[in-house]
Amino acid sequence: MKKRIAGILISILALSALSGCGKEKDISYVDEPATTSDAATASVLHRNYEVTDGLLTFTVDADVDTSLSAQSSPVVKVSRNDYTKDDMKRIADAIFDAGSYALFLPYVLRPDEEVKSACADMQEKIAQYNDSADIPYSLLQEYYIAQQCMENDNVVTPIHTDGSLKWYRFTSSENTDIYTNFCVIKGTISQKPYYLSFIQTDVYCTMLLHTIYEPYIQYPQYYDTYANPLYENESYSDECQYSKEESKAMVLDTLQTMGISDYTITDVQKAQTIKPDYEITKDGEIIASDSSNDGYSYDSYLLYGGRNVDGIAPVHTDFNFSRELVSGTIGENSSSNDSYTNARYGYEAIFANVGNDGINYLVIQNPMKVEEVLETNAQLLSFDQIDAIAKDYISKFDGTTLPFSADNTYKIKEIQYGLIRLFDEESDSYMYIPAWYYMIDGESLSSPFCTFSPYVIISAIDGSIYHDYNGNIN
Repeated sequence: MKKRIAGILISILALSALSGCGKEKDISYVDEPATTSDAATASVLHRNYEVTDGLLTFTVDADVDTSLSAQSSPVVKVSRNDYTKDDMKRIADAIFDAGSYALFLPYVLRPDEEVKSACADMQEKIAQYNDSADIPYSLLQEYYIAQQCMENDNVVTPIHTDGSLKWYRFTSSENTDIYTNFCVIKGTISQKPYYLSFIQTDVYCTMLLHTIYEPYIQYPQYYDTYANPLYENESYSDECQYSKEESKAMVLDTLQTMGISDYTITDVQKAQTIKPDYEITKDGEIIASDSSNDGYSYDSYLLYGGRNVDGIAPVHTDFNFSRELVSGTIGENSSSNDSYTNARYGYEAIFANVGNDGINYLVIQNPMKVEEVLETNAQLLSFDQIDAIAKDYISKFDGTTLPFSADNTYKIKEIQYGLIRLFDEESDSYMYIPAWYYMIDGESLSSPFCTFSPYVIISAIDGSIYHDYNGNIN
């Protein structure tokens, strides 16, 4: 059911009846605070109760800090703000060593003779190292990818460039209406090789600063598989030389250098990283190791963040960092640009991996800009009203978006205040509004990697239920 964003600003629902609707539920209150006032003198509340519908059971045991909701409740209208060729030049000038960068065309899009020449150049560089352990990993990886392109028949039509920094287009061979715009720049930062990639389609726009070569420019996936977040209670031999705060400062400083200052880091997690090993043969060729021998390390952090509006940002969940909400498919009677700003457009977010060598990658995804501040201090529901909706929601929730639990029991240890992004089809606009996130304790599910799943996300303005997997409310 579609709900217009304008309705959020026009009226505030009378929610006293909502807590009693639906079927009867078994709600067991273990402990309630002496006061549930949201005043500054009692800004930290404690919620401890269990709610079940007979199939799913949620145990809530969380401290809730309502001070931020009392101080800040902005509502802003935002729009898609894709990178331009001027942005590419400005950012490259800002972060790369002077005179070190140039346009870099992925090998899969180069003519065969250029790939062969590049392989010869890299083979010569590799031969200059007496000890193979000293060969930069990025050089080995890039040489391996180029070698694969040279050995395999390349069915992609080569792209010819003039060396300028601008959008270049890769078009699907099966459907010319489906395209990817891209621009990849290679240079050094403090003498360390980096790639700066810009990627744009109908449904997302992304900038990536990365040390790992990305061969599939039209489907950038490496940052989804290169690192996985871990729980802190696990003991690992490797340690990052940087602290969480130092890693956070490193990312924010890099963003500042790029001229980007409207984001904040909201979550930092220990990470497991994996990189394939490469071996130089006697003939000078390079081969990748069997995947079972790939090297795992535990000496880095994953960092997550989003747009900061008056001290509030989206809370990190598994869905609200999605690059695109629905696969971009062009209809028979529409052009590839008809859906430039639509409900399929993915979420705005930043995420990064920082290790002993500094930033391994930094992703700024689906940038937006604030068009208008609609409310600086919107009227909010009390947290008691929000909590009543959360208790009632289980009667309408099927649990399909939750991580697996053997006994269908989930613990809620964090209830956080943050932003959600809405899309209104009628006005063709986006909006950030405040909401409450009831986050499931993934550690209790015995998952090897962190999960960031909400039981429910509730609009702080009108009590609507927000679905982060598709960006809709009802």
